[in-house]
Amino acid sequence: MPIIILKRSASMPKDIWRLPSTRRTLPPLTLLESLLDATLLLRTPQDGSPALIESNIAEDGIEANTGAVRTLKDDDWAGIFELKITGQKVGLRLNEEACRREVHTPRRSSQFLTYLKPWEPIRVILNGKADWPSGRYYYLQDYHVILCELPRADGPLLLRTFDLQADLI
Repeated sequence: MPIIILKRSASMPKDIWRLPSTRRTLPPLTLLESLLDATLLLRTPQDGSPALIESNIAEDGIEANTGAVRTLKDDDWAGIFELKITGQKVGLRLNEEACRREVHTPRRSSQFLTYLKPWEPIRVILNGKADWPSGRYYYLQDYHVILCELPRADGPLLLRTFDLQADLI
């Protein structure tokens, strides 16, 4: 039972963010299924233990840049998520401090999002901003979390989205 977490991110300075032509969110992944297939090839645990596969996706959403595979523990974390395995269920929870590290402000409270279902991708979208000595930067993060059970389900993947973006100025 691998769990795949695909992450896309972008950052831009304030002067770019404020341009009328700037896209202030990341579009859904159009090649999600092919990215999943490519990411599943990274799976290395052969002992049947649950695996967590994390992969960074290029901003254009076309290819995976890097990936890491490790054994998934019953209580684990990855990026902005806490994962809890209870029997056959896998709970997905947003972690406030991890969100703060990734997108800075505004705050997002720790909260339970959902139980993962096989082959039902969960998309979580965040944005944020931070002031640095070099100026204000805006951040976009787009996560796709998928519980994979073999064999793969037939038909298209039905994406559920948690849009946690704030109205940033």
